[in-house]
Amino acid sequence: MLNVFAAGNAGQNVETTPFYPGSYDSPSILNVAASNSLDNRASFSNYGAISIDLAAPGAAILSTTNGSNSTYGGNSGTSMASPHVAGAVALLSAHQPNLSAASLKATIMNGVDSLAQWNGFVRTGGRLNIFSALQNQTVCDFSPSLKAVSMPTKGGYFSISVDPGTNCDFSVQSNSNWIIVDGAASRSGQATVNFRVTTNNRISRQGTVTIGGREVTVSQIRGQNF
Repeated sequence: MLNVFAAGNAGQNVETTPFYPGSYDSPSILNVAASNSLDNRASFSNYGAISIDLAAPGAAILSTTNGSNSTYGGNSGTSMASPHVAGAVALLSAHQPNLSAASLKATIMNGVDSLAQWNGFVRTGGRLNIFSALQNQTVCDFSPSLKAVSMPTKGGYFSISVDPGTNCDFSVQSNSNWIIVDGAASRSGQATVNFRVTTNNRISRQGTVTIGGREVTVSQIRGQNF
């Protein structure tokens, strides 16, 4: 599932002052800042070069109001910007229903209009462009360089590489406490994932490491050294 979140309206850098849920470290989050009619950052919008993915229109947006069942008015906020992106994701998903959540996110991010004024304020350095996303899709492929690894009883390190595509975000998880992942749990794009396997002189055992939803089997056989 892809979760589209509003970045918040405190005008702050979320890298130093996190704003949740958008600031959670999860590859399933698409975090949205607000732009104004000049494509600049709306003064109220939070920003963050790592944790906020892109901008979308969020100033003086015509929307329904609570005055009655038929009244409209202008509203501003990242909560006006994020529905633009949520709608874009829905449209893209309808257009290309086979795209995974990771591929939908990457396609939206790779299709932005790059704007100099957004460099350093959002991860993509740009503002939503759904037309571009509809024309060019990114298909994320998380196939690991190895599907199975055998380790000696003394343990050790091993590495697995993945190259899923630009802005293809993914998580890395071990299902066993004897397989220890180095580095962050969330990664993006081309990466080398390093793991450590602890010493084992008692029993043969098997575990898995999951990279972007793909499992790598890790085996350690009692008495085996190589």
